[in-house]
Amino acid sequence: MSSQIFSQMDNLIGSSRTHLTSSSKPVQHRKTFPRSASSSPHKSLDQPNENDSSLTVQHNKLVKKTKQFELVTIADSSIVQGLRNGTIDFPDKSFRYHVYTKRGAGIERMTEFIKEKHFKPSPRFIVCVGSTNLKYDKPSDVLDKTKLLISTFGKSYPNTKLALTTVSPMNICGLKASVKELNDGINEHNIRLASLTTTMGVDLISIDYDKRNMIAGDGHHLSDSGTFKLSSSLDEYLKNCL
Repeated sequence: MSSQIFSQMDNLIGSSRTHLTSSSKPVQHRKTFPRSASSSPHKSLDQPNENDSSLTVQHNKLVKKTKQFELVTIADSSIVQGLRNGTIDFPDKSFRYHVYTKRGAGIERMTEFIKEKHFKPSPRFIVCVGSTNLKYDKPSDVLDKTKLLISTFGKSYPNTKLALTTVSPMNICGLKASVKELNDGINEHNIRLASLTTTMGVDLISIDYDKRNMIAGDGHHLSDSGTFKLSSSLDEYLKNCL
């Protein structure tokens, strides 16, 4: 994964106007999805015999040369501060994640970044934001701010596909009366987000943080297991986009 090509790509990406935070470090791992076994009469490219090894080598070189590569930008607040840059490989395409963490950024600030074209354009863009707002705002107000972010994004990056992630639960109450009230608001917001896939043409990556230990000890950020759940969900989303 740390090939010369990716190093050159990171140098180019790093030249964008966005200043990376300390969370934008190389990913420690990424999954590779191999070709699945099939009943095809053609022999597997990974298991040549002495009769077709030369043809297989030539074909593998051709596949490697023509394999598509696509950049995916992820913009988030510090809620997902454990997310790192990385690559995920599929048989016919590789996706290269580049993460921009804006610590403490609410939806309003993220919208300003987008309006100013703070991020380098890429074919796909994923925004993980909303948790900061939900500690203080009504879910209906948070949804209105999200709609403004989406419309602003469409003007700044008209050729980029936008996806949003659902918001993770928290073990704090913010300005709400209780932790339960806050999480009820988060659930309500996540349900309302689904309507934007049809009304505003964005994708929604629904993430089921099904275990309490997916939230860090501070009650606010994702734990290691929560970050892994997020990362796996992003990978699955891209797999379904092929």
